[in-house]
Amino acid sequence: MQKQTDRAKRAGRVVKTVGVAIAGATIGYVAGTLAAPASGRETRRRIGRRIDDEAQGIARKARRSLATAKDGAQGFALKARKSLTNA
Repeated sequence: MQKQTDRAKRAGRVVKTVGVAIAGATIGYVAGTLAAPASGRETRRRIGRRIDDEAQGIARKARRSLATAKDGAQGFALKARKSLTNA
């Protein structure tokens, strides 16, 4: 008798949990649909543009860093040459 009562309670909790999950998913879907600023195609296009812009910015910074490192290495080499010549 006790086992049946426990099973019924567990089953009731499972049903309640599943019901809450379904309700939450439905509410989230509706809220997302109503609040979406643009269509999926438009959103993907914007994301693609943003990624391209960021990639170009990263490439620009990398080129600057490389140029700075190259200038530093050339300066170091020049000083080393002068030092060896004067030695």
